Amino acid sequence: MTRNIFTLLGVGVMYLAGFSPCMGQTLVLGTEIPNSYKERQIRFDRLINKGKLDSDKLKIVQKEASNARSEFQVDAIIYLGRHPDVSSVPVLLKAGENQDVVSFVCHSLGEIGGKDAFVYLMSGLSHENENDRGTCYAALALYLPDDFKWKFNYYGSPKDRAASMAQLDDWWNKNQDRNELFQKVEKTPLQEQKASQQWDEIGQDYLNR
Repeated sequence: MTRNIFTLLGVGVMYLAGFSPCMGQTLVLGTEIPNSYKERQIRFDRLINKGKLDSDKLKIVQKEASNARSEFQVDAIIYLGRHPDVSSVPVLLKAGENQDVVSFVCHSLGEIGGKDAFVYLMSGLSHENENDRGTCYAALALYLPDDFKWKFNYYGSPKDRAASMAQLDDWWNKNQDRNELFQKVEKTPLQEQKASQQWDEIGQDYLNR
C-alpha cells in the first residue's frame, strides 16, 4: 500500500487534495481534485450536520475517527485536529491502532496536546515507517520549549535515533509534571508561522533526499 510522502508537508495538503495513505494513492502536484473525493466530502458534511449542536457533531466525528472501516476515518481524524478537544485524545489513540492513519493521528494529537498525546508522539518516534516518525517529530517540536535544542533525524540510523530519543526521555522525566508545557493554547501569529515552517522544513527535507 502506497504511503503518501506529502504527509510530511502537512496533512492539510493531502486533505485539500483528497489523497490519503489509506486510499493507496500518490499525490502529484498539479492534479485536479478527483470527483470521488468531492463526493465523499459532501457525504461527510451531511453526516456531521446531523448534529444540531457542536457537541453533537463532535461525537459523530469521533465515532467515525475510531472506526477503521469507515470511509470517513481520515477526514474525521483531520477534523478532530482542526477542532481541538481533549475528549478526542482517547479516540485518536484508538484510531492510531490502524497503521495506515498513524501520520494523520500524530498531526491531530499535536494540534490538541496534553500529556497522553505527548506520550503517544514520543512512542511514535520508534515507528518503523519513517513518514510516521517524521510526523511525530514535527508534532512534538511544537510543544518543546525553545531553550531545549532537540533534533531528531527521523530517517537516520537506529543508533542515532536511539540517542535522540534518550535525550527526549531525559527531558520528559525532568519536566513531565509541568502540565503547562503540554496544554493546548491559542497560538500567536508568530507561533502559527513557526508551526507551519516546522512542517514545511520536514517535508522539504524528505523531498530533498
